[in-house]
Amino acid sequence: MPAGIFKLTTSEAVGVHSAKFDNEKDSANILAAVQRYNITHPVVNDSDGTMWQNLGISCWPTLVIIGPNGEVLFILVGEGHKNDILVFVKTALNYYKNYGQLLDHSLPLAPAVHILPELKGLLFFPGKVACIGIDIQGVDGAHYKALNNNNDTSSAISKPEEAVNNNSISQEDGDPERLAVSDTGHHRIIVFRTSGRIEHVIGGDEPGFIDGTFQDARFQSPQGVVFRSPSLLYIADTENHAIREVNLQTLHVRTLVGSSSQGLNVVGGAQLTEQVISSPWDLCLVSSSLITESSALEESDRDVLLIAMAGLHQIWALFLNETTWWKGKLYPAGTFTAVVGSGKEENRNNSYPHAAGFAQPSGLSVANELQAVFVADSESSTIRKISLTDGKVSAVVGGDRSPFNLFSFGDRDGKQFDAKLQHPLGVAWCNQDKTLYIADSYNHKLKAVSVPNNVCTTVLGSGKPGNSAGHYERPDNVELNEPGGLCVSHDSQRLYVADTNNHCIKVVYLKDKIIEKLTILLPPECKQQPESKNMTGTILPSELAISSDGGEISLFISVTLNDGITLTDMAPQKWALEFPDPSWSANTYGGEYEQEMTLCIVVPKQKQASSNSFSVSYRLYVCREHSECSVRDFHFLLTVVYTEDAPTRVIHYLSHVVGLH
Repeated sequence: MPAGIFKLTTSEAVGVHSAKFDNEKDSANILAAVQRYNITHPVVNDSDGTMWQNLGISCWPTLVIIGPNGEVLFILVGEGHKNDILVFVKTALNYYKNYGQLLDHSLPLAPAVHILPELKGLLFFPGKVACIGIDIQGVDGAHYKALNNNNDTSSAISKPEEAVNNNSISQEDGDPERLAVSDTGHHRIIVFRTSGRIEHVIGGDEPGFIDGTFQDARFQSPQGVVFRSPSLLYIADTENHAIREVNLQTLHVRTLVGSSSQGLNVVGGAQLTEQVISSPWDLCLVSSSLITESSALEESDRDVLLIAMAGLHQIWALFLNETTWWKGKLYPAGTFTAVVGSGKEENRNNSYPHAAGFAQPSGLSVANELQAVFVADSESSTIRKISLTDGKVSAVVGGDRSPFNLFSFGDRDGKQFDAKLQHPLGVAWCNQDKTLYIADSYNHKLKAVSVPNNVCTTVLGSGKPGNSAGHYERPDNVELNEPGGLCVSHDSQRLYVADTNNHCIKVVYLKDKIIEKLTILLPPECKQQPESKNMTGTILPSELAISSDGGEISLFISVTLNDGITLTDMAPQKWALEFPDPSWSANTYGGEYEQEMTLCIVVPKQKQASSNSFSVSYRLYVCREHSECSVRDFHFLLTVVYTEDAPTRVIHYLSHVVGLH
């Protein structure tokens, strides 16, 4: 829903969610999606399809423009109507304003961020996870070098080279695997070891489209991540409609494909940063040698980047080297083009790659031994296979034989079409046991397909959303919550799972039947304190001194309302406490607004910094009686200065009077 179009005070966007999948009928799952995509307009759960039927809606998306008297003015079906909407809405606003039928004030609407789950920690709706062994064969001895296109270094594509400096690791390190997770809700990438030790935080909490250093770079809801080497990875920057490159050696991010504009081109072939694409969701790297060789190969330079282009229902390829593709077609290095899929939203298998059809492909995994790529096709609830020798697309499990049936979903183990999935988002091939693992997202399960029998079975998950850890005897002893991505460890002993709605990465030990949450540890130099420049609203700074040995702060806070101001009825009135790191603690960390309250803060012993800051933040929705309403954000920003002769027990008073402006 293009809510940004309706930022006039006399109109408002309301999303109506009429579900296709059973999982989407649950209000809790809709709330999670609203929070994940930072949707700020109201959303109605039309779980039984009542509004859908009463309005005669026939497909997604449909836009209904309603007048001030509840009358239907205009209905637009499908995507790509932005200009029509703008013209019609502006005309309608002028018309009704001239007749005095519009009220010129804002509505007291509250984004759903105020009810974010308490379990949210370092990660926020992680989408995908990738891993690579630091000491894998075929990486050491290779070199980065630029491929120049007409001497244009801005379009150069890096190649793998030996990992050095902080990217090197010895066999004695005991942690010979590197992981990357797309921290989608925080618009950043986090690179860490299997121990949970963070090496890099790339990007920031706010969305953007910026190349540069890891601190300056910005993404927007990134999803797919894939390593080309231990020090080079590619990112599907989904809502920027771009492919980005992250170099862990130079600590730099740059854009390979896309300009942040969304497009409907289903062919490709334009200059890389001029090519418009739509919602790239996952990535995998394959070796062009697999196209021509008749037997499984040792992994060589993976020089073709495949992209699951969910918004175009296709698979695209970025050719990193000059490549001879199917039917002998030669692609120069740096070519970016659609290679599989017609662009029609279908579940169509076909021997001709461009005649095949996908429905929002969202997960990719290559099986070198099979010379194939597996695809999690979410809207058809199927797993498909693309032959790397000729591009043939065939069914693996799930869905229906009819290419037009995108409603054949469920939760059933079985063979090929007898098996049913519900909106799978991730796949991961394990060569050791010849098994394809699936993140069956809306069934809250992990499943496995035995290849080549195409028999699908549940690995773990009860079918209900939850958050489990520990040993499990049976698959239904475990609960996940919309897992969105997964990968197999380089020794094939573990699965790493992005348990998206639980805001964490989980490790599944396949032989031992143990599932654990992977604790990701932010090193001291990466920890971010509350800073006024990152805060919106009013900043209320203060300072106090405490002993270098730490101590306790008794914080008395009084927040009152100005005369004539009242709290907006039924709106959330919240406060939250933010500390610089987990070594700080308090008797409570947030809750409903109270006029007066007392916080007991436990301050840790001084480490390195001479001072630290923490904040108490408020968001209140207030109104003047029978008049305008507003949201008031303000923050008590307290700087604690460590001093040897300061007391270990401190009493501090804070107060603020809230007005409408």
